[in-house]
Amino acid sequence: MILKKGLFKLIINDREFERTDDYFKHFKTVRVVFGKNDIISYETSDVPAMSIRDIRIRDSKGKQKYHWQLARHTQNGVYDEVERRLASCKAPQWLLDSHTY
Repeated sequence: MILKKGLFKLIINDREFERTDDYFKHFKTVRVVFGKNDIISYETSDVPAMSIRDIRIRDSKGKQKYHWQLARHTQNGVYDEVERRLASCKAPQWLLDSHTY
């Protein structure tokens, strides 16, 4: 995700999604959620099939702020390589673990 000069940009597999910063003017915090979640205003149990490799967040200058390498997971989530923040998971199925043995 990039917020730069009034522009918020999300890049997924080299595909870009953009919004101007006025789209987010009422946001105090932002959560990025994949699949099932229990956020009150957007609770959903719909869990589409997905494969996620790594998650990176950069600031407006391109400096990496967070990087979750999903191959380095624990049972309940992944710690980012920069700030050691936990990205939590409930009932994850780590495909990498099935190829370990």
